[in-house]
Formats: sequence, C-alpha cells, structure tokens
Amino acid sequence: MCFAIGKLIPEPDIPVVSAKLRNFSAHKNDYNTIFIGSSRMYRHIVPTVFDRMMKNHGYSIQSFNFGIYGMHVPETYFLLKKILSMKPENLKWVIVELYDLQLNIPNANIHTDRVIYWHTLNHISWVYKLILTSDDHILRKLNYFLDHTQPLIYNAINLGRADELIDFIFPQVKTITRKSSAEQNIVYESPGADGYLSLEDEHDHHFQQQHKEFLSNLHYYKANIDALTQKSRQTKHLKPYELNIINQFIKVIKDSGATPIFVITPLLEKQDHFISAYHQGDIPALFAFNDPETFPDLYNSDARFDQAHLNKQGAQKFTIYLAQEFAEYMRKDKM
Repeated sequence: MCFAIGKLIPEPDIPVVSAKLRNFSAHKNDYNTIFIGSSRMYRHIVPTVFDRMMKNHGYSIQSFNFGIYGMHVPETYFLLKKILSMKPENLKWVIVELYDLQLNIPNANIHTDRVIYWHTLNHISWVYKLILTSDDHILRKLNYFLDHTQPLIYNAINLGRADELIDFIFPQVKTITRKSSAEQNIVYESPGADGYLSLEDEHDHHFQQQHKEFLSNLHYYKANIDALTQKSRQTKHLKPYELNIINQFIKVIKDSGATPIFVITPLLEKQDHFISAYHQGDIPALFAFNDPETFPDLYNSDARFDQAHLNKQGAQKFTIYLAQEFAEYMRKDKM
C-alpha cells in the first residue's frame, strides 16, 4: 500500500530544490557546466556573469547554479546523482563546493519533506557507511544513525504523505504541509532561471534581520578575518573517510563523462586539509578563495551580506575571479 501511494503521487515540492530541478530538466542539454553545493554556491555564483566572462576568455560556457541553502555533503551527493541521472548530453564540467562534512540532522528538520525526500534506502546505506568509517565517538555515531533512520522510515512507508495524495486527487482541498520550525517562518523566493538568487532578493524579514545583525557586529567579523590570516602551526590532512567521499564525487562525475572541479568559497575557515590534499594530488582541481590577503575585496564588509555570505556586488566579484581561475585551468589543460 505504501509503495503504491509513493508511485501514485508526485514527489513533494521542496522549496528551491524542486524549482531548480524543473528549470534544469526543461533545458538540460543546453548546459555544459553546473555548480553544486550549499548556499555559498547558490548565493555566490552568477551564471550569466560567469558565462559572459568565459566567452571573453574564448570559451563557450552555459552554466546552471545548483547550490541549495543549508545543503551538506550527504544531500549534495544525492542531488548530484539525481542531476546526472537526467543524462544531460552536453555536460562537461561539474564544479563542486568543498566544505566540512556534517552528518547530523537538526531535530526540527528530521520530519520535513526536504530531509525525507533524499533518505532513500540506497542513498542512506551510503551515509551509514560514512558514519561507520568516520572517526567520531561511538555515541555520536549512534546519534547520527538515529538521525538518518527516522526520515529513512518515513520515506519507505510514505508516512504523512496522505496530505499530498489528497492534494493530488482533490487540488481544491488545502492541507497542512510539514515544515521545520525554522521554515514555518521563512518564505523563500523562487530562484532565477539559471538557478541563482542573491540574498538581497529574498524578501522575507528573516534575511533583512540577518543582514542588520551582521552590520551591528562588524568588530566580530573583523576579528574572524584576523584569525583567518594567521598562519597555521600545523598542516591538517584529509581523514580516510573524507578522502573516500571526495573520490566518490570524482567517480560519479567522471562516470557521467564530465570533469570534476572543486571550489572553496570565501569562507572564514582555513580548510587546510583540502588544500593539502590538492597539493598531494588527491584532489584533481581546486580553486580556493578563502584567503583575505589574496582576495581582500571578497572580505570587505561592503561585499558581504553576512559573515558567511556575499551580497550581490560580492557575488559578481567572486564569479569573475572564479571565471578567471577556470579559464586559466582550461588553458593549462590544453597544453
């Protein structure tokens, strides 16, 4: 019965995610480049600017931004495989954000469609393997297992999707959808046709408050930048399970016929383990922008929406830098 319901009703409409999948699917063979990662890809990369800059460098690029707010590595991998399963004929490059792996799920989100939809048995078996091979304490691993098992069960038995079945059969009947406590108070605007949307174009008061808090705590932001510019006393290296994750991203992208490229956005974190892995040859291509001394204009407060995100002006600057790095990579690749 549960399986029949799952086949009968359409997939739940996930804010931002579903819109991007629909937009991409409608024109999938037009794109040869996609960006995927968290909000730091979603809010930071402007495909129209990227494509124009690449054209100026002599390369024909049509790109799509698949960044999603609040997305961590397990969901990113699921979404990437979903995109590649569409078999876009002309896809050549997949540019992936590198950031720390987080395996937990906030309690408020466990019962939401956004979490449940990617907790399929095949995918969560992969997540379970990550948990087992991580170096976390046994009790933390147990919590991770519990976090992911609940939405897995909900996905398997379609628990709570009766509302969607009623909506599907009787669209005139309005039902209550499941949302996290945070999402109940946030309305996300639809992304642009190319997948990009600046935080300045979000109209919900939550985002405006976020920006105001940043401006009122610039001293704290400056202190974090100062800490970032200090030299590390020791070089961190990738843990075995982290390298395994990166290798799986590389494999699934290469198996699709595309080339993987990794990016570290203008974070307030050193990310030494990724940079070290790149120099050791474990990461084939990496563009790192988390250096305030090399990219000071990406760290000026007037280029920031908040501590973690660039504003529209900053996103355009970052996109130009990214295009320059990519064009240089393309030139070297042809040598």
